Amino acid sequence: MDPSLGLLYAFGYTLSWAAAGAMLRTLSKRLDPFLIIGVRALIACVVVIPLGLMMGREQYAALTVTRLVPLVGSVLIGGLLGSVCNVYALRAIGLSRAFPISNSSPLFTLLFSFFILGERPAWTVVPGAVLVLIGVTLIARPRSHSVHDEGQEVSSRDRVVGVGFALLAAMLYGITGVVLSLGVSGVHALVASSVRVPAVAITGLAISGARGKWSMLRGLDRKTISLLILVGTIGYAMVTTFYVSSVQAVGPSITSIIGTTTPMFALPFSVLALGERITRATIVGTMLTVLGIVLVVL
Repeated sequence: MDPSLGLLYAFGYTLSWAAAGAMLRTLSKRLDPFLIIGVRALIACVVVIPLGLMMGREQYAALTVTRLVPLVGSVLIGGLLGSVCNVYALRAIGLSRAFPISNSSPLFTLLFSFFILGERPAWTVVPGAVLVLIGVTLIARPRSHSVHDEGQEVSSRDRVVGVGFALLAAMLYGITGVVLSLGVSGVHALVASSVRVPAVAITGLAISGARGKWSMLRGLDRKTISLLILVGTIGYAMVTTFYVSSVQAVGPSITSIIGTTTPMFALPFSVLALGERITRATIVGTMLTVLGIVLVVL
């Protein structure tokens, strides 16, 4: 595959993920987070399952129990619990503030890799981690949360809850990569997705049903239904497809580096689509966080 096309796929992945964040922020004010993630994954199944089956039956022979457990376990940690925490963070503090924090997950991936797998990080991790810490602090401080979208004030409680959930999402996303590495070897990415995405759909819908949230699907307006469809196709199926295509063309390192710019793409979405008011501290904090993650993944 042409490397230049791979770079386009990488930027398509980051842009799709940023757009999905704006949609999830809107949906977070209307539906239960577990229900949102479950329905999103269910819609994405329409795309990822056929793509996986196209790889051929013999590809599924590689899905042994020792590979299935980490494959499914990792997606339930990050794809379900991490995404639910991300939705709670988006609801509390908005896209422009939650996204840079929750997307600091590569730092946690390296930390978990060091403690669990014994991998030795490069020297750039230390300055990168410092920049991420400074960036998150700027984003999380009270003055950067003075005004929410639609002119509403962000309370101290919402700020603490939102930052906490965003950090938890980053940690869960981070450990996902470590657990996934234990089972992804020898399995085609599309085949793995065709197993992992349905696991999120089934579990997310089951938990939301147990919490009595299915009734929220009754009488949905067209805008909400459209957002659910879009967040399933763009925010899950397209993100997965672009990511896999980019990794195949230019490798995981370059894809990860480009992926760190996602919070920068999220800023215009937060202003134009959500009406959020961005402070100088939020902009500087986002830039420092992105720079820090770039150093971490180098």
